[in-house]
Amino acid sequence: MRLRITAVALAGLLLGGIASAQDQSDTHLIAVVMHGPGVAPAFWQSDVFVHNPMDSAITVGFAFFPQGQANSKPTSYPDEATRTIQPHGSVLVQDIVLSMFHQGDMKGALLVDASKSAFPDNPPEEWIVVGCRNYNTGSDPRGTFGHGLSNVMMHLNASATPSYATGARPDDRFRCNMGIGNGSPLEITVHYRVLAANGTVVGEGTKTIPASSIGQWTFASLGIGPQTGPLAAEFWLDPASVTADPCANPEITNNFFAYLSPVDGARSGEGTGDGEIIPAVPTEFPPVMFKCP
Repeated sequence: MRLRITAVALAGLLLGGIASAQDQSDTHLIAVVMHGPGVAPAFWQSDVFVHNPMDSAITVGFAFFPQGQANSKPTSYPDEATRTIQPHGSVLVQDIVLSMFHQGDMKGALLVDASKSAFPDNPPEEWIVVGCRNYNTGSDPRGTFGHGLSNVMMHLNASATPSYATGARPDDRFRCNMGIGNGSPLEITVHYRVLAANGTVVGEGTKTIPASSIGQWTFASLGIGPQTGPLAAEFWLDPASVTADPCANPEITNNFFAYLSPVDGARSGEGTGDGEIIPAVPTEFPPVMFKCP
């Protein structure tokens, strides 16, 4: 059974509804897509897959939110950023950041939207299935492995309580990144704390994230040296960024998502260069702005 929400915010955008299953939704937020170099010789790009499980054709729009800058809700989707999917059909957008949005050396969040608020002619109770593959084309001429990503909607955190992730390994085999995304139309500040396997703090601080954007940092840039893992991380909204009454206007409720991203290969040229995205799990579920009357 699908859970219908009348008004919630996702990346600053109005949703028509969400489902009890994370990926059964009419609007999907992918934490990070990219086109550009990583640690040499890695070169990353992203493919996105969308399936229409409905008995009627459906129109889908795509919006890209580049990292490190304030972004805003699109008022409409240009033809180049829409696809019509036939009943029970699927589409593939290869190297989406470059091919659809014409951006190179850039990463950011991606919204995939089939809601009736965006496309009134879509069928009622519309929903789509979305997958994403981020992969490294530069490290191994034999091919790519990459990692899959899905909707992070239910990993949004709009509360004062933390989100948690584990699986970081900044050691002699792996390097690691930390990412934080802002799912709201206002700038927010998020605290982070990275914990060693014995629970001691090895790194902590705050990051200010522009509206509807993301940031990603290497552990080395955070001052976290090689550690015997696994390491865990905690993330929480700064008290000044917590929306006092999230149900007063759910469309502008401050919220965030976070992730860890270990990559095979501690140094340039080592390992396979394959990475993964480990989303941080919020304490409060579902997100508070999804529970408004």
